[in-house]
Amino acid sequence: MCAGHYRLDNLCRHSDYNKMQSDDLNEKVIGLEPLRAKWEAFRWHVVEIDGHDFGEMETAFNAARETKGKPSLIIAHTIKGKGLLYGGIASLAWECEAEKGRVVKGFERSRNSGR
Repeated sequence: MCAGHYRLDNLCRHSDYNKMQSDDLNEKVIGLEPLRAKWEAFRWHVVEIDGHDFGEMETAFNAARETKGKPSLIIAHTIKGKGLLYGGIASLAWECEAEKGRVVKGFERSRNSGR
């Protein structure tokens, strides 16, 4: 909040916005929208881009460098796992289920050991 107040125009934040938290969609865990409006309310210059497009990234960073009187946020809309051979959301779902299993087993071990 204070970055906008103090007009920190040498500050640029990049947000990888893949719409997911560890094991589910943001909208199901905790809603973030309207994300852009929230940052703008705190006096940030906001640019939204396709986070998989290097040309858009370069343009956004250049725009941030040229913005005076306020910090910049680049919201990069991405798809989690895009481009990976084992790919995308399907593999993520498997990984999250595996992690949930490890967490539950760890919790049960702790509970059974009296901690």
